[in-house]
Amino acid sequence: MNQGSEGKVPEHQVTLSLAETVPLAPPDLLHSLLPENPLCLITDDCSALAPTLAATLIKQGWETAVLRFAGTSVFSTKKRKQFPKQTLLIEISSSEEP
Repeated sequence: MNQGSEGKVPEHQVTLSLAETVPLAPPDLLHSLLPENPLCLITDDCSALAPTLAATLIKQGWETAVLRFAGTSVFSTKKRKQFPKQTLLIEISSSEEP
């Protein structure tokens, strides 16, 4: 460092402006109705949110399936609430599975 350069902040050319809205074209097709027996695929991230989400969706008439990947900590999943019995649990033991 050069002597006397301590405490100096480099200057940047930053332009400030107000944000503007940009209108979007309407969608070509918008599905607002769910099919019969809707299915939600949930990724098990070892948090308490995944079992809670599955239970809430089941109460609303959804079928739920949960993907649990290799390396999921058994210790962390035992400390939380279990998935509802109606939830299909799919355990993937490695990334090599077809």
